[in-house]
Amino acid sequence: MENVCGAVDGSNGHAAGKGYPLHALMVYGLESESIDPLSLHVFSTKGEDFKSQWDEEKKDFERVLPLIASSAYDRIIVEDRGCDDEKRFLYFVNELGASFVTRVHAGTKSRKVLIQKDKTEYDSISIKDLSEKMKGASGASREWYNKKLGKTLTSKIAYQQVFLEGHTDVPLYAVFCYSEGFLEPLVVLTDLRTESALDAWKHFFYYKKRWEVENFYRAAKQQFGMEEFLILGFEKIRALLFLVMIAYHLLRKLQAKAEAFLGVVHILFKQFCRGQQRSTEHPLDLLAFLRSIFAGTASQYRFYALHFKKHLSYICSNQPSLFPNAKKW
Repeated sequence: MENVCGAVDGSNGHAAGKGYPLHALMVYGLESESIDPLSLHVFSTKGEDFKSQWDEEKKDFERVLPLIASSAYDRIIVEDRGCDDEKRFLYFVNELGASFVTRVHAGTKSRKVLIQKDKTEYDSISIKDLSEKMKGASGASREWYNKKLGKTLTSKIAYQQVFLEGHTDVPLYAVFCYSEGFLEPLVVLTDLRTESALDAWKHFFYYKKRWEVENFYRAAKQQFGMEEFLILGFEKIRALLFLVMIAYHLLRKLQAKAEAFLGVVHILFKQFCRGQQRSTEHPLDLLAFLRSIFAGTASQYRFYALHFKKHLSYICSNQPSLFPNAKKW
């Protein structure tokens, strides 16, 4: 296998350098509550042009820069604590022209930040120590449903303006969410102005929307067999992942209009979901239903594949190409 040293699941704690790492960008509409794949970048850590994981991930952000720059709405990058990195924060604010909400470590290895004492003096304190200090000031108790844990939590919120060492010109805000039954709070860092508990809760829930990204990875790995394919070429893998992203996007659009798409069959879809204890609200519910309908009809798949191939055998000269024809797949 060219330019690769193994295939492992990064979610199991494996570091970059063992396989083809993936970096996905999803777009979420706060008003529409619609989330869709925006970009999926796969790279080889053994490639000649590989410098660092962040250098590769930055290419993904630069790819969608025209879309980000032209957006008339708030541009907020939401990331998990694996992205607790100062250079990322400064890149989003200073170069990308976007805001960010990132979960940061709250344990013994948490980063240090500065708290302003007066106009010219600052105190240095770790996020861990700051979270213990802010616990007594937490309030605005709220119950909310944690999708990852699958249960309702009762939590209190607190916030504090902080700065990064050497960057006191960029005001940031640490938001602390203390939940019953947990020793450590969930802490997010953001440049979004946070001046009330209402702001703190709003920015905290911006982070919680990131969980929907996990649904894409779950679908790609568990439903589309992304970890089980036998393709070896790098360009072939990139093409396959592109098709997976398109398929997931299509499923989301079909699920959003499932009743109109399925027509009278929508009744059977609801009955299927009740029997399988599914909600009918997720695109994977629709995927499971469609697979149940076409189960055992492999010959039909071949018929439709040949039918599409016949009509796609002629390519118009002015038709754009998604992948370079010069490269072998």
